[in-house]
Amino acid sequence: MGYISKIKLISALRKIISDYSIEIKDLKWLAGLETINKPEKKRIYELVKSFKEKGWDGLPILYSKAHHQAITGSHRIAAAKILLDDQDWEYSLDVEAINVDDYLDDYCEVHDCTIDDLPYNSLSDIFEGTDLEEIVKKNSEW
Repeated sequence: MGYISKIKLISALRKIISDYSIEIKDLKWLAGLETINKPEKKRIYELVKSFKEKGWDGLPILYSKAHHQAITGSHRIAAAKILLDDQDWEYSLDVEAINVDDYLDDYCEVHDCTIDDLPYNSLSDIFEGTDLEEIVKKNSEW
C-alpha cells in the first residue's frame, strides 16, 4: 500500500471515529506556544493592526499539544505577544486552534520518522489525504 493510500485509509478511519475539532483558546495560550519559523516583522505588525480592527480573522492554528508547539501561525503568535504587552489594548481575542498530534503521529508512523524530522516547509505533504487537507490548501505559505 502506497503512502497516499495509507494516509487516506487513516484519515477515513479517523473521520468515522471523529472529525477534527476546532477549539477556542485565548491570546495568552497562543503566545505561550513554541514556533517553528522565524516571523517577518512587517507581517507581524500587519497582524497586530488587523487583530485590533477585526479580531481573529484567519485560519485555525494547527498545534501539537504533546510538544506545546505551533505547527502554523508563527506570525500570529508573535502578534499575540505584542498585543499582550500593549497596555492600551483592552480586548480579549478568541483564537481558533486544532490539535494535530494524531495527524503528526500518523505521518511519522507511515514515514518512520519523529516530529523533529517532519517537513514543516511543506505542510501540504503532512496533511495530504486527511480531513485537514483543505484547511492547509487555503494557506499558500504551507
